[in-house]
Amino acid sequence: MVADGERDRPASPDAPTSPAGAPIRVMHVFGVMDRGGAEMRTVELMRGMRPGRFVQEFCSLEGKDGVLDAEIRALGGEVHACPMGLGFPARFLALIRARRIDIVHSHVHLASGVLVALAAAGGVRRRIAHFRSTADDRGNGVGRRAYRRTMHALIDRFATDIVGCGEGAIAFGWSPRWADDPRCQVIHNGIAVERFEAPVDRAGVRAELGLAADTPLAIHVARFAHPKNQTRIVEVFAAAARRGPGHLLFVGRGDNPEEAAVRTRVAACGLGDRVHFLGLRSDIPRLLGASDVALLTSWFEGMPGAVLEAVAAGTPVVANDLPGVLEIVRALPGVVVRSLDDSDDRWGEDIARALATPPTAAARTAAHARFRASHFSLPTAIARTEALWAKARP
Repeated sequence: MVADGERDRPASPDAPTSPAGAPIRVMHVFGVMDRGGAEMRTVELMRGMRPGRFVQEFCSLEGKDGVLDAEIRALGGEVHACPMGLGFPARFLALIRARRIDIVHSHVHLASGVLVALAAAGGVRRRIAHFRSTADDRGNGVGRRAYRRTMHALIDRFATDIVGCGEGAIAFGWSPRWADDPRCQVIHNGIAVERFEAPVDRAGVRAELGLAADTPLAIHVARFAHPKNQTRIVEVFAAAARRGPGHLLFVGRGDNPEEAAVRTRVAACGLGDRVHFLGLRSDIPRLLGASDVALLTSWFEGMPGAVLEAVAAGTPVVANDLPGVLEIVRALPGVVVRSLDDSDDRWGEDIARALATPPTAAARTAAHARFRASHFSLPTAIARTEALWAKARP
């Protein structure tokens, strides 16, 4: 481990940092700014921050346009394509120097080691490695273990700050003893609860789907991807459907092999007339507010935004016992926790119970108030992020 004074040394006198009194310039690093949980939470922070104190820019390591690029630019930011590969170090150094970056805030798991090392070489004052998952789904071969050791060493040597979106994420990504490291902190993903306080449109959503106004609705919100384990969603909903009425909504980007596998499982379970694939939607708060239960069966998550949003909306949740889910349960009611090892029937009992007892308007109002007072509220996340970034000023 490197001594704090060595790791936290100031930028060199000729480092291209912003002049005193100017906004602090932050460079986020992502793969591409599409609608993933970390990307959306970061843009939500940007949307809620006071203008003028920080300038936020984004580096895309895939070098591709993302669906969030337009909003980032509308909020006063910029997105720079800087694809990995030959010449990347020189391109990245040129970028952070030209943009006079004060903070490199990397969100790309262990690859952050390379980013914070380059940021140090470029004289960037604060260098943040942000962990957002409880697994990397990349196996444990010899090469992968060597990669992990190398990236950990780079983060240990060059990161001034290490952040997790939850306790499970920072324990997995950095160390189970993260709380003993003064560089480390948890900044929980923040949700703007006011997005979920609009009047519930139960009848309107059901009419859009061609359903009777009293049809029970379950919902799953996520892109179609292997870590989301969405064929299990179909199986546990099938167990609930054997017990009573109800329909299931899948909301999220698809048109890929994972969605095809889910559709095949829906047909095999005889649920073709009870499952609806809505694709990408901009009205997630409306759909959650109209639903009676939200479902999650992911293999791994950092801090599951779909569960946070459902709890903010006052919609009950049945989810598996991931570290992030258990952190939410410790702070807020409304989540029934199951193990993926539990039978589909046990999951189905919990789902059927929720479908039969939709939340009242009063229960949703109380949920809004509890969420607003919790450490998952957007103002709390903004305050803690701003305090972290403010360290860039000597």
